[in-house]
Amino acid sequence: MKQGTNDAENTEHMSSFSDLGLSELIVDNCHNLGIRTPRPVQQHCIPKVLEGRHVIGIDETGSGKSTAFALSILHRLAENPTFAAFALVLTPTRDFACELVDQFFALGHPFRLRVAAVVGGFDIRSQAKHLLTRPHLVIATPGRINVLLQNNPEIADMFAATKFLVLDQADQLLDNFNEDLKSIFQYLPKNRQNILFSANMTTNMQKLCDTYQEKPYAFQAYEGRV
Repeated sequence: MKQGTNDAENTEHMSSFSDLGLSELIVDNCHNLGIRTPRPVQQHCIPKVLEGRHVIGIDETGSGKSTAFALSILHRLAENPTFAAFALVLTPTRDFACELVDQFFALGHPFRLRVAAVVGGFDIRSQAKHLLTRPHLVIATPGRINVLLQNNPEIADMFAATKFLVLDQADQLLDNFNEDLKSIFQYLPKNRQNILFSANMTTNMQKLCDTYQEKPYAFQAYEGRV
């Protein structure tokens, strides 16, 4: 499932984030953070997300996968900054979720970004109240957000027009939280854009991608497990 030769050739000249189609405001903020040259997973995946494609990206830990989907989502969100629950980002652990919250705030510094972290270990009633303030982005672990969706119709309604679903560490999510994910998917619109990032390609990931009506764009930096 490696990217095709033509796609690889098309990204050879994408030496800056401006070349990827990101807004000047986002690019300038990246430069302020010392992020100047896109890494391969970013070069290949960001333009495809901005085109509206489903995207699956396989690359090693620390390769810049989360920056790839964060920048893409922020670019689209800036076009409609009042949109509540614009993106739902699922990740397998509380620690991963907290890291993503920090990353979104840093990369989205130019915007008045509202982010909700919905994870276990914290008061669920406070998290429900936070969700009802209509944050732009929700970063969650599957078990906790599933409970809130099932028990709070007002929260569930808020996700009826969500534009992006991200599965970060998708291999772990699909192997360990499959039932929660099936439940969560029922609350999301079918026309959402799906983004899966992982260090490995697994059978469960391939099965999920096969359910999409439109074939996802796939980038794989190395041979993973199939």
